[in-house]
Amino acid sequence: MKNLFIISALFASMLATSQIEVNTSIDHVTVYREGAVVVRTADVNLTNGTNVIQLKDLPNGLQSNTIQFDVANGIRIIKFDYRYLTPEEVDLFDLTDLGAQVVAIEEKITAERDLQVSLAEDLEFIRSNADLGDFGSTQNLQATDEYMQQRRRELRSAIRESERRLEALQVEGQKVRGEMALRESEMGQPESIIELEVASDRARTTAIQFSYLSKTAKWTPYYNVRATGMNDPLTFEMIGQIVQNSGEDWEDVTLHLSTGNPNLSAVEPELPVWRLGGGNYYVPSGQTESSGIDVPRHGSFQGFVTDSKTGKPLPFARVELKQGDETRILVSDEKGEVRMDNLPTGSYSLLANNAGYRDLNVSITVSNTPNLTRIKMGSSLESMNSSIEVITGGTPAQYGDAHGRAGDRRDILQNYRRGYGDFQGGNSWQTYFVPRYQPTTTLYTINEKYSVASDGRPIDVIVNQQSREAELFARIRPALSENAYIIARMTEWESLNLQKANMLFYVDGAYLGARFVDPSFTTDTLSLALGVDPEISFRRERINAMTSTRTFARSTFERFQYEIVVRNTRPDAIEVVVEDQRPISNHEEVGVRDLSAEGAEMNPDTGIITWRRQLPPNEEWKMKFEFTVTYPTSQPGVNLPR
Repeated sequence: MKNLFIISALFASMLATSQIEVNTSIDHVTVYREGAVVVRTADVNLTNGTNVIQLKDLPNGLQSNTIQFDVANGIRIIKFDYRYLTPEEVDLFDLTDLGAQVVAIEEKITAERDLQVSLAEDLEFIRSNADLGDFGSTQNLQATDEYMQQRRRELRSAIRESERRLEALQVEGQKVRGEMALRESEMGQPESIIELEVASDRARTTAIQFSYLSKTAKWTPYYNVRATGMNDPLTFEMIGQIVQNSGEDWEDVTLHLSTGNPNLSAVEPELPVWRLGGGNYYVPSGQTESSGIDVPRHGSFQGFVTDSKTGKPLPFARVELKQGDETRILVSDEKGEVRMDNLPTGSYSLLANNAGYRDLNVSITVSNTPNLTRIKMGSSLESMNSSIEVITGGTPAQYGDAHGRAGDRRDILQNYRRGYGDFQGGNSWQTYFVPRYQPTTTLYTINEKYSVASDGRPIDVIVNQQSREAELFARIRPALSENAYIIARMTEWESLNLQKANMLFYVDGAYLGARFVDPSFTTDTLSLALGVDPEISFRRERINAMTSTRTFARSTFERFQYEIVVRNTRPDAIEVVVEDQRPISNHEEVGVRDLSAEGAEMNPDTGIITWRRQLPPNEEWKMKFEFTVTYPTSQPGVNLPR
């Protein structure tokens, strides 16, 4: 009776626990400056009581301590376990039938080869005995000769038919082997799941949401700063460059970009007692910035498998790529092409085999640069060896098919840092993002969905566009540079919420340069050098170089006179600021005196001389300044222009 009670209780417990397998999909991804949090959802039908849910479609290598769940009221999480499926749980493909097909095809191939040997022996027998024997009359000889010729034709025809059947059998056998190779490759890939045990207070259909952290992802901001006219507002286009290699592609998902860092600890450090003396090693030091994360970039393998003699594509050839303990199996298609993306860069051992051809075993390198690998296989019946040819930066479409015919040449490299010159300004940009300011970070929600492949290649996402009134002028420092620079000066720029980033500057659609901007070191007025203005020309000349020096008993007197000429070749007027300088003396024996700088502002502490003027189009502006320097004759090493 006691055993019967235990069995009944165990049976009731099994009935109360429901096991469910569900597929999951990515709902959205929050990408941080270092790392990303992926949020997945799954719709499940729960029974009343305990349910064990197997959540599938996950990348391998998740960190269990970063997995979090969000379930509805009335559902209690009991436990969860992230693990790989055991061989008993994996629905492995049965290769028995495919193996039997290969054996049957091999038997047919053996039979055809035996038939060819027999036909060749008959043909040789007829050839050897054609001139033997006594055929009697001429009529008998003629009849025998006709028979021999007819028989030779039949045998040669039978041999050709057998060769065609043999070739077809080899292709069929290679096709079955190719299918076996693909199945074998699939079987070699581990599959991970999250096994979640929950208790529900009633039967229901509900959604379960869970998230996990991927450390091999990040985003980096940069700005396209545009000025379309000297009197128009300055436009800041914020671009987020996203890169990830998490092991799963983010396909058509909603993206959030956060300025935070999910890897930071919330534990505040404590200050220990700073004791001096032997055996004490603590020394307080300032904070150090994170060196950032390195997202490994993947490459791709593209190849052509061909006959080394004829150039004919070889379909269904098996190609193995081995790196370390991991082997990837590929099979060429009907065009002889073979391809695999998302391969870690580095050296691989390539093994190619095909029925009727010599095996090829070589080393190749997978890099970030696309390469086309021609795998030329030599027939096992010929002396020509198998070989390999790597064409850097190529694809089958660029370098033609297996016979060398040129295909359409296309540029396969993507320009990830576009200037977005084709976009038109307007309020429509504002719909791309929704910023949410949190206590320590800013979160940007990108309303347009994007796809980001797990290959370490960056993609650009439009975050926002904001415009601010700015004062644009041209600044010239002729003593240091031969170029005039367009300067944008803005007040009340803090509402832009600028991030530390590179800025790419465009004026009237032309790219003028780039620089890194850190807004934390900016004053109340933000000044940005947008780049060189080629439409402002100028020259600076010393006009008294030959007669400027006079020497007395103990002192030398030098007089410096300079002329600066600026011309505006723009079609409109522009404010021009010219900055030059005269020296400042740090010695009592060296004296500097200003003589003239008409129309300029003088800063006596720095020696900076500044002229400002609204310069009309096609107009020239001349300015002069003059100063004298007196120094001891015994000190000729004063750093003055010579």
